[in-house]
Amino acid sequence: MSFWERLTGKVVDAAGLGQKRRAVATGITAFDGPISDLHLEIAIKSHPWLQDRATTGLLLSTWAAQALQDMAAILEATAQKQLGEPGKLPEASFALADELYDSALRWIEHGQSALIAIDADPEFELPVPLPANPPRLEWVSEAPPAHFVAAIQASVQLGTAVEDALNNMQTDRSRLPRKYDGAFDTITRAIRVARAKLDQVEAAESDRQAVRLSPDIWAMLQEVVRLYFLAGQQVAMPALIAPTYDSVAQAAARARRLPPPPAAPARQSAPTRTAASRQAGPGRPPVQVGSGYAPRTAARPASPPAAPPPPPAPPTLSERLGLRFDAWELTDTGARSTYRNDPTRIAELEAFWRADTNPEETHRLFGLITAAVQARQVAVRPGEFSKACPWISTFVALADVAIGSEQFKMGQLFTVKAGLEGAYFGRGFQRLGFIPGAQPSKPKPASPATPPRLDTQRHGERAARNTRGAAVPAVPSEDDLWRLTAAFERPQRRANQADASKLRQLWRADPDPARTIAFHDEVLAAVQAGQVRQRGDECLRECPWSQVYVAVNPVTIGGVRLERNEKFALQVAVKNAKFSRGIVRLGSI
Repeated sequence: MSFWERLTGKVVDAAGLGQKRRAVATGITAFDGPISDLHLEIAIKSHPWLQDRATTGLLLSTWAAQALQDMAAILEATAQKQLGEPGKLPEASFALADELYDSALRWIEHGQSALIAIDADPEFELPVPLPANPPRLEWVSEAPPAHFVAAIQASVQLGTAVEDALNNMQTDRSRLPRKYDGAFDTITRAIRVARAKLDQVEAAESDRQAVRLSPDIWAMLQEVVRLYFLAGQQVAMPALIAPTYDSVAQAAARARRLPPPPAAPARQSAPTRTAASRQAGPGRPPVQVGSGYAPRTAARPASPPAAPPPPPAPPTLSERLGLRFDAWELTDTGARSTYRNDPTRIAELEAFWRADTNPEETHRLFGLITAAVQARQVAVRPGEFSKACPWISTFVALADVAIGSEQFKMGQLFTVKAGLEGAYFGRGFQRLGFIPGAQPSKPKPASPATPPRLDTQRHGERAARNTRGAAVPAVPSEDDLWRLTAAFERPQRRANQADASKLRQLWRADPDPARTIAFHDEVLAAVQAGQVRQRGDECLRECPWSQVYVAVNPVTIGGVRLERNEKFALQVAVKNAKFSRGIVRLGSI
């Protein structure tokens, strides 16, 4: 065998996959219309995890078919790129892609059966043992490095499909009972383990000869595929995690299918009685002509029909949203009495809370003002509230008061401003000036009547005093204090006094906090423009626990050029008594 043959292995024509590739694409495209209608119907009144078995089986089948098709496509493209020969594939890559397309076709067949059964048999179950086995990555010792590299990238694509599916399920998470939090936690942990193992495999990708010769690395990659494929099935069908999730979903599905209870029929008299006997009453027989006198008796009143049971009360807005407090609690008292009967205002408030990424934090911030009102340090301005939902009252400080980390002077007007700011949800205090006559007067400038004498003897001492009196950079407000911290880390870090103290020390060491905030805003602008996306719940381990991002397209942030699929974060730190801020590269996905 020549050196080139040992390096590249046997190469075959990729055209042999064309027929299966087209069949899979056609089969998946046929589901587009029904799946879109189904998702729309579910999004209006329910959640995918609360559907019957036929619907859940359809969602699982279509996800698996799409994920396997994407794996095969990435495998083909990467292998051809590594070989440098368009239309050619290593024999091992050809065999793996062929198996992936076969598996996708089987899942398409399962999906078609589930689609037919949605109306006819809601209890339909897929004709395959669940959880299904993952794609099998056979170890081929003679395979070229291109095959191993392509298989790794196909596994990365499978992980992306699982993470996207989980993010879609979290869109209407508030409609689920609290017990489903355990399902989300289980799936998230599995994805983290798979991601960690995949990082180890990707680290070996740079040494392609080692990847080719190490069965241990290949076995680790097979475990990554197993974890991802299992997590993807659990995202579509949480009953694979625990049977209790299936029982809750089936109960909800049956409740939607049941017709309304019929009204209780009125009690009727015996069918053997004639009309004349019913008119005559039960106390006497009917009067016959020529039969003589028949005394009249009083008829007994019929017993009233039993009243039907009252229908169950519809869920409140807070119950629909899964809130632990009244959804109208932030709304001004006067506006609340009018708006809570207005369907338009109700829809606005529901949209507001669904957009809030951390409703508990918004409620906590408003609770600080409520406590100050109860302590008679702050008063509500009657009839004054914000025009935007959730229509929060305007407050006035009755004395100099500290609310959270904010200081308010006596007579100062303020409120809480909360809502979407671009692509992000923000919350914080908003100052609205002072009531007339309460604003503190500005200090008057010194009178120039007696000009100060020139100090001609202590220039150095005066300069030293000026240096000692230089302004120290101020710590940002409570909202700006945590803006560098990843959103999912803020609640637990904010509750930890040691972490909060560490973050304040970092801000005090910053010689230019405004520049740091501007740097962070530049990252957020790139996210809003679609050039960058968040890397799930991944953040730096050191204070301020910054969010990790992935560049969707080549982009320049803070003078640093980032390539597509490159991971990075804004790192702010103090090292060797020197403050630094900048973009830190974290590799590629």
